[in-house]
Amino acid sequence: SAGLRPMSTDQYGAAITAQAREWPEITKIFASSDNYLNRILRGGSANLTIDVYGYDLTRTTVIAEQLATIARETPGSRDVRISQDIGRPELAMKIDRFRATALGLTMDSIALSLSTLFQGGVATQYREEDDQYDVLLRLDEPRRQSLEDIRRSEITTPTGARIRLDSIAAIEERMGPVTIRRKNQERVVTVEFDAIDRPQGDLLADIRARVAQEVLLPDGVTLGYSGMIEEQEKAERTMVMMIALGILLVYMVMAGQFESFRHPFIILFSLPFAFSGVAVALFLTNTPLSMIAYIGCILLIGVVVNNAIVLIDYINILRERGQRLGEAIVNSGRQRLRPVLITTLTTILGMLPMALSHGEGSETWRPLGIVVVGGLSVSTLVTLVIVPVVYDLMETRRERRRLEEKRA
Repeated sequence: SAGLRPMSTDQYGAAITAQAREWPEITKIFASSDNYLNRILRGGSANLTIDVYGYDLTRTTVIAEQLATIARETPGSRDVRISQDIGRPELAMKIDRFRATALGLTMDSIALSLSTLFQGGVATQYREEDDQYDVLLRLDEPRRQSLEDIRRSEITTPTGARIRLDSIAAIEERMGPVTIRRKNQERVVTVEFDAIDRPQGDLLADIRARVAQEVLLPDGVTLGYSGMIEEQEKAERTMVMMIALGILLVYMVMAGQFESFRHPFIILFSLPFAFSGVAVALFLTNTPLSMIAYIGCILLIGVVVNNAIVLIDYINILRERGQRLGEAIVNSGRQRLRPVLITTLTTILGMLPMALSHGEGSETWRPLGIVVVGGLSVSTLVTLVIVPVVYDLMETRRERRRLEEKRA
């Protein structure tokens, strides 16, 4: 129960990793909730990634370190890590190609000679009855111990002459990457981190602001933001498109039922006020605009228009019975107030348990209840006042235009 688990899974993971980092045996540690559904639907606890693109891994790693420092200092971040390892020592051989070519040596022959000297190569095979043994040829152990042994090693040219390796190549010791990661056919170093106790959009906005001010990107180095924030942005664009499509479909259905393009527009006039109620409800409850909240907005499109449909339809019926415009509006509001309130209250009361729940997993679906309750409450009050006023203005202007056309 909530009393036995005062913290979320991500908070427990943050506490465990913070304690484990103090152990000298651990060099890298991070925690993940592995709850993909919650990562998509909720505003936080999702993996975020900053991609640093560039061919020079030394420069991109330096930039990645700066980004990691900024991410660690930004409130709400957790488990900041860089994908590129420090690397391991390696020997780099830079061959003077002009000198090697003049001696008749190729890159393959030089590499094959070094491989035979220090790693060994099968020179021949020894047979004894039915057994066959490979004969491995390489330098003696004392002659392949140090960097100087490599420099002093001799390579045979095609003419039979023997030359030292350091006469045609320079050998230096450096740190080389363990792996080279690529994304979109470019070398990339990634900075990964999680969001905890804070919406990931707010966290990334703060990081982007600091990066724009403090990080100077050298030529050939670019940044990209990916991970779950990229998926969330794609999902948000899809949700916005679905909301627009829902409004269009609702308008088309009402236009067919009312046999008018004007009256459905008056009914849809209540939608902006519903969305303002959504914004107020999310702000008062400190709830981020998550995917579930978007689903609630789509649900509102089909629900909030019901009250306006009831009012406008009854106004049209009264006008067909011979009542004047103002009288029909007043009588419709008086007689349809009770059905409107009953419809609204049943929906709001049905969503209240979801909006007020605090049990295990309630944070996933609570935004849906909050959005519906907030949007429906505000839109109902507005529908009873604004929709009749807009109807009166549009119909009065329409009648005035008809009279002017008759006089003309």
